[in-house]
Amino acid sequence: MLFLSVQTFSQTDSDEKTYLRNNVYFKPLDFVFSGLSLGYEHYWNRIGIKAEGGYFYNESPSIYNDDINFEAYRSEVNVKFFTNKNSDSRHFRLYVAAYALYKNATIDQHKNTKYDAVTGNQVDTYKNITASTVGAGVYIGFNVISDGGFTLDAFLGGGLYIPIEDEGAEHLNKDVFNPFERAIAPRTGITLGYAF
Repeated sequence: MLFLSVQTFSQTDSDEKTYLRNNVYFKPLDFVFSGLSLGYEHYWNRIGIKAEGGYFYNESPSIYNDDINFEAYRSEVNVKFFTNKNSDSRHFRLYVAAYALYKNATIDQHKNTKYDAVTGNQVDTYKNITASTVGAGVYIGFNVISDGGFTLDAFLGGGLYIPIEDEGAEHLNKDVFNPFERAIAPRTGITLGYAF
């Protein structure tokens, strides 16, 4: 999922190389699902810690048929372990990462259609359903920073999702977005941004 990164660099004592320390980013691909994800990342030599949150809202989500007002929240923590030091190469770094997340979603599910005898109008009734889950897993990926400061991050992996409130899990699990039923699910993304 795409990065716009705001990053600062500091110098090593041994040479003139500079390297990434902080990264503020968002994921534009989440816009495809009517969402916005923001996060902060801090790097040491071979370790990176990343925290992010996401908010999703769609008044008429097409993947949920006649349901309306899909709204979801997500919070996540990641720990990255890089194969090379910051000072070795600021341009390309491979990593292995672990993540833990929590997400919650609500949707107004279409239940019944009635007709008002007085006005003759059709009246749809909805039931608000909610589901939430926790998840954890691992993934592998790479970071690239161009000479001009543009950034690319891509990853692939997966993890286990366990529902903690599943009243609406069977309705919200569409295998396309935000699975809320117990599952082992793949995870991948590409992020793109700018560093300075």
